[in-house]
Amino acid sequence: LGENAQRQFYSKWFKLSVMQMEAEGSDCVESLNCVEKIDLSNEIQLNRLQYFYHRNMLVINFYLNTHIFPVELEQYDKRLTATSWNLAYNPSGNIVGFSGTNDNHRILPLQVSQFFPSNTGSADSTIEDLFATNGFMLDAIMKNTVNVSELKDKN
Repeated sequence: LGENAQRQFYSKWFKLSVMQMEAEGSDCVESLNCVEKIDLSNEIQLNRLQYFYHRNMLVINFYLNTHIFPVELEQYDKRLTATSWNLAYNPSGNIVGFSGTNDNHRILPLQVSQFFPSNTGSADSTIEDLFATNGFMLDAIMKNTVNVSELKDKN
């Protein structure tokens, strides 16, 4: 912030905290009444700032608005969404990156076909392990379903 902005912000913060300083008879009113007098390398002054400003809502809002919200609540000007159909469409026809089991092949784009690696005859059972996952989630859902109810139409 520029010097003028610093002065404006700090004077508003000070006005909210000066009553507490005076009510407690603190001798720091004079040393904290202006932003130019603030020395963050002075541990005593830093402790007094923390004591008198830690519940000051203007200070808290300033901190949130300048340090927390810009990072944590970043928003994009456009919404980025895509389906497998959007991702599979490209002029070259190269489709890379779809994985999963063959139990969902009916909902994939038409351009996507399942690749079955050939078994090299090695002792590695990776291919067999992959085939063993087919229908695993559907089977788990069916075995663990407690109840299925059909919702009646409101009309």
